[in-house]
This record gives sequence, C-alpha cells and structure tokens, in this order.
Amino acid sequence: MTTASATAQSTRPSRGRGRGRRQHALLRLRGDIPLGTRIALGVLGIVVLLGFWWLAADVLVKKEFLPNPTDTLGGLQTYFNSGDFWSDVWASSLRILKGYSISLVIGAVLGLFIGSFRSVESFWESPIGFLRYIPATALVPLFLAWLGIDEAPKVALVIAGTVFFNIVMISDVARLVPREMVLTGTRTGAAVTA
Repeated sequence: MTTASATAQSTRPSRGRGRGRRQHALLRLRGDIPLGTRIALGVLGIVVLLGFWWLAADVLVKKEFLPNPTDTLGGLQTYFNSGDFWSDVWASSLRILKGYSISLVIGAVLGLFIGSFRSVESFWESPIGFLRYIPATALVPLFLAWLGIDEAPKVALVIAGTVFFNIVMISDVARLVPREMVLTGTRTGAAVTA
C-alpha cells in the first residue's frame, strides 16, 4: 500500500463509530423527526406524567393531599354539575384579562423604553432583575394587607406574575430592531432621535 492510499484511508471516517456514523433520527442534534414520531412522543410524555401522578397519589402521598387522576375527574364532574363552574370560569377569565392587559401595557411601554435607550436600561435593569425572580405567590400576604380581599389583590397577583416577563421580552425585541431601520425612521420623522 502506498503512503497516499494509506493517508486517504486514515482520513475516511470508519463505519460504525466516530464522526461518519449517522445518528438515529431521535438522537440527532436539532434534527428533524417524523411527524408520527413527534405525536407518539407527545402522547408518551402525557402518559408518563399521568402515570407518575397516579403513582405519587396512590403510593407516595396520602390521598387527602394529592388525589389521583380518577378522583380529580370525579371532583371536576361534581363541580361542573353544581352550576357554579361557568360563573367561576367567567370571573377568573375577567381577572386574567384585566391583570394581563395592565401587565401588557406596562410591559410594552417600559420594554420599548428599555430596549431603545441605554439610560433607561441602566436605570431599570437592576430593579427588574431583582424583582422578576420574586415568586408572585410570595406577594399574596402583602397584596391582601394593602388591597383588601376583593378583586384588587387577585388582579395585582396576575400583574406581578407577568409584568416582568413582558418587560424583558419586549425590551429584547426592541433591541433587535436593526439600527438602519431606526435611523430611517428618525430621518423621516417617524421616531425619536436614536
């Protein structure tokens, strides 16, 4: 064997191992998988979650603290038949709509300013970075003490749980606007000075 053919053989990937081996569709890094496989994996994920729930409810935890899926469905059916289900769904939907609308307005205004001006970003970055990791449920006692027990603390809880994510998301999107578009907007008088 000549040295040229030996070099060519040594640079070829060996079959079955190394870089040349083609991975199975499920193991390819960011690779596509067939639609049927995606659906099957999605269903399997739900089945595994329900199985873990059932196991935890019947074996690991007392039923008073964690009912199994069958008991939960029975409770849902009883609640649905009581006549209070739809009025409670409506009341909760209105709270979510009010809270998220307020959160979205605050997030859009503050997020656009943070994403557009370095001075606003510098001022708000630290407080938002601190506040966004406080669990909203930890604020329930404060909201109850400050706002009473009516609708206000419930709406405030929705706002506190979503506003910081909206601010960060919108500011990130505002930062991604190409500088050329910002400059074009300022030259035509459609935006503030960049």
